[in-house]
Amino acid sequence: MSAAMHLVKQIEILEDLPDLLTAEQEVELAKRIEAGVTGPAASRSFEPTISMRKLSDDY
Repeated sequence: MSAAMHLVKQIEILEDLPDLLTAEQEVELAKRIEAGVTGPAASRSFEPTISMRKLSDDY
């Protein structure tokens, strides 16, 4: 799956579960996502952030 698809999935999760993150955490996560898609991390395989793992554990 492409980095863009992962970005879409992360955005969907953030929109579906906004109450789990404070505004400050949302900004930090958005920065990490942006850096991952546009920076050197874009060439690596997808690795969930700590926040993503936490969200998946809640299910």
